[in-house]
Parts: sequence; structure tokens; C-alpha cells
Amino acid sequence: MSAASAADGMLVFFCNGLKIAEKQPDPCWSLARYIRSTLQLTGCKIGCGVGGCGACTVMVSTVDQSTRNISHIAVNACLYPLCAIHGKAVTTIEGIGSTKTKLHAIQERLAKAHGSQCGFCSPGMIMSMYTLLRNQPKPTSDEVLHAMEGNLCRCTGYRPILDAFKSFTEGGCCNGSTGEKCCRDGNSDMSAELYDTTTFTEYDPSQDIIFPPELLTNDGTCKQSTQFIGDQLTWINASSVKDILSLKANNPKAKIIAGNTASGALQDHSGVVIYTSHVSELNSIERTDTGLKVGASVTISSLQNAIIEHCKTLSSDQAVSLGVFQQALQQYAACQIRNVATIGGHLVAASSDYDLVPLLMAVGAKVSIVDTDGNVHDSNLNGNSYLSDDGLVKPNEILQYIEIPFNNANEHVQFYKMSHRRYYSDNAVVNAAFCVTFEPDSDIVRDGRLVYGGLRKLPVFADETMKKLCGRSWNTELLESTCNALKEELQPALNATGKDSEYCSDLVAGSFFKFFFHVLQSLQEKQVTCSTPSLTTPEFTSIPRKVPHGSTLYQPVPKDQPDIDPIGRPIVHRSALQQASGEAVFVDDLPPVQGELYIAFVLPPRGRARVLSTSLEAAKEVEGFVTYVSAEDVTGVNESSVDDNEILVTKEVYSTGAIIGGVVATSPEAAHKAAKLVHVSYEELPVITTIEEAIEKEAFHPQPFETLEKGDIDKGFSESSVILEGSIRTAAQEHFYMEPTTCIAIPSGEAGEMEITAGFQEHHPAQMTVSKALGVDANKINVKSKRAGEVLEGKLTNVTM
Repeated sequence: MSAASAADGMLVFFCNGLKIAEKQPDPCWSLARYIRSTLQLTGCKIGCGVGGCGACTVMVSTVDQSTRNISHIAVNACLYPLCAIHGKAVTTIEGIGSTKTKLHAIQERLAKAHGSQCGFCSPGMIMSMYTLLRNQPKPTSDEVLHAMEGNLCRCTGYRPILDAFKSFTEGGCCNGSTGEKCCRDGNSDMSAELYDTTTFTEYDPSQDIIFPPELLTNDGTCKQSTQFIGDQLTWINASSVKDILSLKANNPKAKIIAGNTASGALQDHSGVVIYTSHVSELNSIERTDTGLKVGASVTISSLQNAIIEHCKTLSSDQAVSLGVFQQALQQYAACQIRNVATIGGHLVAASSDYDLVPLLMAVGAKVSIVDTDGNVHDSNLNGNSYLSDDGLVKPNEILQYIEIPFNNANEHVQFYKMSHRRYYSDNAVVNAAFCVTFEPDSDIVRDGRLVYGGLRKLPVFADETMKKLCGRSWNTELLESTCNALKEELQPALNATGKDSEYCSDLVAGSFFKFFFHVLQSLQEKQVTCSTPSLTTPEFTSIPRKVPHGSTLYQPVPKDQPDIDPIGRPIVHRSALQQASGEAVFVDDLPPVQGELYIAFVLPPRGRARVLSTSLEAAKEVEGFVTYVSAEDVTGVNESSVDDNEILVTKEVYSTGAIIGGVVATSPEAAHKAAKLVHVSYEELPVITTIEEAIEKEAFHPQPFETLEKGDIDKGFSESSVILEGSIRTAAQEHFYMEPTTCIAIPSGEAGEMEITAGFQEHHPAQMTVSKALGVDANKINVKSKRAGEVLEGKLTNVTM
């Protein structure tokens, strides 16, 4: 931890029921880093490190001192700042059960239901489900599905995982959705019984870890107003808006955070951070005659729950905009993010990709901002203030609350998020929010706002198109002209997106096309006289997300097969219980050795380029920087033993995964930070990306691939009654492994001996590559393999690079 001391006290929290008092917390650290390195609880995995995979999921519990209500939320520990856990309780996979004592019912069922293969994602999956059970001991299948939104699995498949978790629901495996017959009822000569549910341990909520009584007493042990001073960052827990303004006045450049999901890890930040999640004024939701006043630090999950409750008592017209918000919030990231991300942070972060910003602008939401002199000013999110160079909030200001207005009877609001995946936290390619107001009992447009996100850095208002709508009837002529006008007005933004402009243009027009028929149907339902009364309204309702269910059928083994013969039997694999309890050790879970250093690679921004020069000036300024390794440092042969590619690039880059060099530092965080600061000058070279370009430039493989033939191919085609011809293209996928590629290299013995530990799929190529690179005999390279978390052939040869 940091060598500096805490100014007002120590960091106090509870982990798995045990009190932790950290005298010297480093504000730059994440909760995951502290849990893994200081507490040595390696069941909390770090996969992507940006809150996208859920492998680091833990449960954070807090108490509302005014109501005495205890809340449990699942969070991504890789994003959760360490100092934010002050006065709270965290539960990790190790805290709910162990093979050495007793497994929790969730851990046991996941293992016995074959829901763990490589096991890297299993602790995170279990902690998401555990949090759900702490809040809802008898959840529905839909609630289970929502709880899993932020957890990825790359090898097991979601069916057995959901099967295990749905055993906690009222309806069981298929929740009765398949009718009278269960999804597991196969035919007489097949079996679907992959596990025996009668052996499952009954879930008893009374046996779960209790909330620490010390945190219930509110005796000041974990006071909220405190600060922690690190080497490069000072963390201050603010207790009131007045406190924040005073701190801001003294530290104008101070960064205000609550959920911290946008900023991520804080190791790249310096200065002062003001934490506002404990400020009661910023965490309130107040209902007025005109709308909901939502405090800036209200989380997305809290806003979701509040909207659901308020919609129950609002008129159908008033609840329209809130209903649309509820739909948008459900598509906002995953539950681990929604549990900590705030509405104020969402607005201030100012990204066009953020779904709620265009919607708040479209409905005419208001914001209240106060400056350090106490001056309060309210403004509409109409684009003028938000899209200014200064942004929504100036350095001497803070956002207090956002007011979401209710609808009136003549307003129609809708939001469309167009992404590669409908659910599960995918960023929008284009999002659109529309609000159109009509003259009373008429289809004549009075006013409105058409707002698009994802096209530029900030949302785009289609003001010129909206002006053309005013005063016109809602008919097919309006539909056609508006779609064309939108494409024309937004074409400059479409061309500047860096995305497929033609595709985005279709999304822009398509979203309004759907909105047109949505409004038309609403007008018809209200019996408003329309100029196109005979027009049939197509169905554009959202595709409902159904809880998946399925079964695996297999042929039962013969009755006379010996019990010791495992062939054909659905047997739980040997590591399943260790994986489900977080006890399974992966390479990155091994304790560090004395003097251990870490390397982070410098990768090229282009897939084809020539390296001109490398500058290390900025990288050397990072605390913990040791040295930089390049191709010049390879004492042996700079070449892989498998494909003859260079290990470290000398002059030319041939792929985006090529390694220019590596920064060696005293910690992983320092290595990655310094690697980002290495400046490499490139000369871009021509790229061939299609078969047509390769043919045109005669860029052929020197040795043609072998052709696999069986029988008389020509005869087969000539005698075929039908011949199907065509071509298909697939672009590259954005790919990553749940367990990051990790390798430990320890010099051992003498004369260049080296011990390598990694998650290999094959040892010999790694051994030969290392021996060639070091210029030593292969028998001096001792290669060990730990379990590999999700490999998919990607950890075959390059793990030792």
C-alpha cells in the first residue's frame, strides 16, 4: 500500500464477516486489487478489468442509518474503488462456502449441474446469484436471468449454469413454460437426468453471513466524512452538498465520483477525488406535480425501482415517459454496473453512446446546478448548455439533481437503442429519442424534439427536420419526407462516425419509421381523427426476452455396466467443487515470489506499419518503471518455433497483436500505465483486407493449401439437379479470453535455466520458443502448466511471448 498515511482515520470495512482496518489505504487501488493482493482471496478473478465480464463480482452490503434497511448489491470489484468500501461489508466467494468446511447450496448445485468447465467465470456467476438470493430467497426465472446479465461464460455454455440456478426458483428448471410436460421429460429410451436433484443441499437463508452488527450501531466507528491520502491521489468522503462545495472551492480541479463506472481504475489519476455516494441530498428521489426530481448520486438500479413504484399511482398519460425510461434503464449495461452507476455521472460524463442522455434531452429534462458561491441555476437539457465547450458542469459547479417531467396527454415519447445485441450491456451503434407534441384532439404536430446518439461525441438534435414537421398532419407523406430529411441533415454526422455510414443512415431513418407507426397506433387508440385512418399499423413491439430452457438427452448406460466404469455417465468433473468455491488456482492466483517484476506489452495501433522510432521519456516517469525490453534484447533467435513470426517486432508490423516491446515494472498497474506512455512512431503501409485485393495485387500464399477431394467432383456437379452458388463474408470478431494470458518466468539453477509456468495447451512449442530466444538448450527450460481458463486454441503457442 501507499507509504502515506490516512489523515482522518483508517479504512474500516468488513470482509466475509471479519473486520478489516487498513491504516494506509491507497486511493488508486480497486477493491479487487486489495482483495486479491492484500487479503489473498483469489477467488475474485480479474478478467477484462473494465466491468464487462463479471469474473470479479462480489457482494457489497450497506445499511441506511435513517431507515435501518440493509441492502445487498452485486458489484464489479475491478471498478469499485477501495476507499468506497469504507463503512460497508463485502462478501467474496470464499465467504459463502468452502470444500474444507461446507459448500453453499449455490456452489454445490453449480458443480453438480455441470455448470463449470474451465471454472474462471464460476465465482463471479455464483456471487451474482448469491446476491439475488440475499434479496429474494425465492426468485423467479426471469429474475435469475436478469441477475446473470453482467456475467460472461466463454466455454461452459449458459444452459447448465441457468439450470443450476433455476433450481432455486418456484417453477424449477423450465418454470412450467413448456406446458404440462417438463422440458426434461424425454422419450423412453433416452435420459435427460444429468444430475440428481434429491442430493442438492436445501438452501437455508438463515445460515448466510449476517450483516456486521458494528455497522448497524452507527457509533461513529465508520464515519462517512473522512479522507485518505495516497502518494498521487487524495480521497475525500463528502458528507453534504455544503461539504462538496467547500472542497471544490479549495480544489477546483478535484474529480467528483460516485459510481466510478465511467472512469474505471484510478491508478492513472492524481490530485483530489471527492466521493459523493454518502450525501443524502444527492441520493433522494422526490415526486412533484410535474415530474421526478432525481438526485445526481441516485444509482440506475434505484431509479429503476422508484419509477416502477411511481408508475403504479400515476395516470396512464403521465406515466408514458417514465415507462419509456424504465425500458431504457433495463437496457443500460448490466446489473453490476446499474447498481453503482449514477444518473448524474451518466450526464456529466457526456458521451453520445450513453443511452439516457438523448432521452433526457428529448423529454426536456431539467438540471439543477450549484456553484461554489452557493448560486443555483436550473436549465433545460435542450442541447445549448450540454453541447457547449464548457460541458454541462463547470469546474466550480456540481450537479444537484435532474428533473424528469411527466407526460401530458398530447405528448408521445419513445426511445430506440440499436446495438449488436438487444440485451446484455451492449453499446449502441445508434440510439434515438423522440418526443412529439400534437394539437389537442388532432394529428397536427405542434412541437417536438428528435435526438440521436452514437453519431458524434455528443448527441445530435435534428432541429431542421423538426421544424419541417411542425404544423403538418401525421401521415405517410410526413413519414417519407422526414426519413429523407433526417438522412440529409445528419449526413455530416454520419460520415464522421467512423462506422458504416450507410448502415447508420438506415438506422436513423428506421428508428423514425418505427416511431411513426408507434404514434399512429396511439392516436388511433385515443380515437383521434387522422388523415390516414385506413393505414394498417404494423407491429413494432420489442421482441420479448424469454427465459431459455433446454435439456441434453443421452442414452443410459446398460444396467450391467459396472459402477466403476465412467463411460457414458454424467459425472461431475474433479475440479468442479474447487472452481465453484473459488479454491481453484490459476496462474495469476499464484503468490508472488521475492523480487517479482511485471511486464506489459506495447502493441501497435495499426495492423500493417513500419516502426520508425520509440520514445520512453514519459514511460520512465512512472513510479515503478524498471526497464524496456525490445527485439535488441533477444540474445538468441527472435522467432517463434511454430510459425516463424518474430517474437518482438524489429521493423515491420504485420498484425495488430504484434509485440513492439514490453515495459518491465514493479507492479502490473505500473507496467500497464507506463506501456501506454511509450510513444512509437509509425509509417503506415498498404493493407490487403479482401480476397479481391489479394488477387488484384497477386498476393498469394507461396504454397497453395491442399484440396480435399473425395469421388468424382465434376461428375457430381454435372448430375446434380440443383446447384447452389454464392459467397459469404464474415468480419473479424472482437475477442478476448476470460482468463487473461499470463506467464510466470523464474530463472532457476545455473547456465540459463528457466522455469516457465503458464496456462498452456501444448508444452513443446513453448519450450522450444523460449530456448531459441534465450539461446540455451531446450532441456534447461522447465515448462509447467496450470489450469487454463477458457482457451479456444488461443493459448496454444504464444503464451510465453
